[in-house]
Amino acid sequence: MTLTIMKTSVAGMVAVLALGSSQAHAQDAVAWGGAYGSAYVSGAMFNVEASDFTDTITNDAPPISALVPAGGFKLGYNFAPRQGDLVLGLEVDVNAGLQSSQLIASNPSGSDGFQFENKMTLVSFLGRAGIANGDLLAYATGGPVLGTGSYIMRDLNGGTSDCTTIICAQTTENLFGLAVGGGVEWEFREDVIARFELMHYALPTVAAPILNNDATPACGSATPAECSAYFASSSTQAKIVISYRF
Repeated sequence: MTLTIMKTSVAGMVAVLALGSSQAHAQDAVAWGGAYGSAYVSGAMFNVEASDFTDTITNDAPPISALVPAGGFKLGYNFAPRQGDLVLGLEVDVNAGLQSSQLIASNPSGSDGFQFENKMTLVSFLGRAGIANGDLLAYATGGPVLGTGSYIMRDLNGGTSDCTTIICAQTTENLFGLAVGGGVEWEFREDVIARFELMHYALPTVAAPILNNDATPACGSATPAECSAYFASSSTQAKIVISYRF
């Protein structure tokens, strides 16, 4: 009788401990679930190749690299589809302030040469999948990115940058590409999360007609395809993000 009671008691304790452990584990998984909003600052590395078939502007200019500050905000939702450490999510990322200006001078004063400027605003629609370990979450992310990009190249002459007096190639285009990346999150206080994230944005090549100051083609008898500047650009960003879970 006593042995039976002890067995029953031990079995009950094991069941209680197992239930408590299961509930605690479920709570850990649920802690990463829910909606959140984020703000971030980032450093964006642009690697830009600007070229035209006739070398009217670029004169075989080398690829341009620039590190520029940027920022943005995110809205997202995380959920755990089953008990365990797997966390899935959806996120919208609005990235603004992406602009750079580079000068490749052909004389010491910088009054002649080649100048490139670009400015982009990007909106990414991302899926996320990660593994949680207590207050840490490591994840991978990716999805389509939409945006607008403004590009301009100037063939500087005597220091002026006014396209009504010099040869320029400029355009504003809608962009569609792919964003991929990953990061680590740390919930350092209840519902407040710090994140470090690396993202790469692959965007299409953009063409802009090369025009004289009177808006006529600058390449003589060259075809429109030949008398255009082509912008092949990409951006890799390192982001510091602070999120609040609602």
